[in-house]
Amino acid sequence: MTSDAMKWIPADLKAFQDCWEEITDDSQPYEVVMEDDFSQDYSAKRMCDILGHIAQRLTSLISGRGKTVNRVAVLEQLLDTSVLYKLEEYTTQMLVSLKHQPLVPFEFREFLFTRWLRSRFKVSNEVAFASLMKHVASDNFTLMERDRFIAIQSCTRGYAQAGRTASVHSNAWTQQGAMLRRMKEIEVALFERSVHALLDKENGFIVLDDELIASRAADVEQKAVSNRKRGKEGPVADCIACSMLSTCFGMRLRVKNDSSNVDRLLDSLLIPKHTECGIELAFDRGYGKLAAVLAAADRDLDVITIAGKLGSRHPYNTVEDWDAAMQKRRHRSLLTPETIRGLKAICGQWLIPSDNYLGCEVRVAKRQKPQSKTVYALALRDVFNRKEARKDLKFFVTQNHKPYTFVGVPKVQENKNDVLFSHTKASATRSCVEGMILQSAEHLTTGQRCADWF
Repeated sequence: MTSDAMKWIPADLKAFQDCWEEITDDSQPYEVVMEDDFSQDYSAKRMCDILGHIAQRLTSLISGRGKTVNRVAVLEQLLDTSVLYKLEEYTTQMLVSLKHQPLVPFEFREFLFTRWLRSRFKVSNEVAFASLMKHVASDNFTLMERDRFIAIQSCTRGYAQAGRTASVHSNAWTQQGAMLRRMKEIEVALFERSVHALLDKENGFIVLDDELIASRAADVEQKAVSNRKRGKEGPVADCIACSMLSTCFGMRLRVKNDSSNVDRLLDSLLIPKHTECGIELAFDRGYGKLAAVLAAADRDLDVITIAGKLGSRHPYNTVEDWDAAMQKRRHRSLLTPETIRGLKAICGQWLIPSDNYLGCEVRVAKRQKPQSKTVYALALRDVFNRKEARKDLKFFVTQNHKPYTFVGVPKVQENKNDVLFSHTKASATRSCVEGMILQSAEHLTTGQRCADWF
């Protein structure tokens, strides 16, 4: 087969040419670890290590400033006052431009604390202030007036008001990139202390995902709409958080024509490239591309992610995807049926048969280059899915993960509605106490029962 014929194959279908080597050693055994054992031996131990690191780190930082370790000192350590001063300045500029009263000292902090309390109630502001939040006033908690709270919330800004054309009622169109990138200073400063104090660089387990941010600003050039998130319309931000404790370590807004957003976000973790690090990083499926995996591996992060169906530069593809891609090129005169069969034979080693009756299959390949981590590519045919007869999955993992170890999840999940916490199994020693608590206490919202990472 000539190189002229190979050019008709899409680049992603011949990604196997990029230094990939299939592992055909059948002597390597596969290990299946049950979900409960995995949670106990792996997740529980890691969480204890992370909590121990945080306690030791915060104690050292607070004691080094000559203060007593308590909740107030922890909040002061994590909440940078210089960031608050900048937010107060930008918000005051917006309040004055809209003929509102300027902020007085400590009013913005009162607004923040009221906002954090308000976030626990998924109702309107009117219902929250009139029915729910007034009960906390009896516990010596000072609530901000509703009208003032709404005014400050709508005027909160992350950069100077000057030049924001929507704020002066101008009809001029403002580019999103020129505006959102002005928040870079605040984006970095907000999480810098959390990264310094809370990120365990030896046992950390973090996750990278995107977040749709609701916004009514008139000068946002592009807004994303998600049918999975009701009532949300606005810009999208890439976020990094601890998957154990839900602590957010970084957030960076996306703008057009910026392909380095994730790379810059990883820079905010303050991990130099090519240094020893024990952090594990899990990607959302949308980030499952080889370029993103290599960018994280350069920082010595252990990566695991599901690869995209196409466009991820994964060496394996299903026969079904290969046929669909080549079908679009059959109108070319040079692609005769014989030519297509010859091209398919060349890629045959890296094609996974699309058949519902072949059973489970696992294929593994590795990509190893000098001064770089070994990256494994896994292809898995799952025939035990309850919704589909066959599900083809592709993964990227780095060398420190175990590419031959899988976590088994029971097919039927037990509904645990008789305990206070959904992931806690009832026991005879505490059933009496749990019953008494459940008679007078419950989760206020679904968000409190299963809080999101972000």
